[in-house]
Amino acid sequence: MSRAKFNGLNLQKSRIGEMIDDAIRNAEICTMWYALKMHTELTYRKRLSHIGKEYNLSPSRIEDIVRENESI
Repeated sequence: MSRAKFNGLNLQKSRIGEMIDDAIRNAEICTMWYALKMHTELTYRKRLSHIGKEYNLSPSRIEDIVRENESI
């Protein structure tokens, strides 16, 4: 029996689990974006840089995530 399986259960993340993880990460990014915007005097680019370093994402992807959240 491989280490990835235990009693017939596959321990790899399911696609649904990955989607939930992405949704949580996106919510955290949006929360951080608006908190930095409201409570600091960081410029737009510095907010992008800070969040990008925290989540290892490109500035354009962060902008997309924030825009997607605004449209909901």
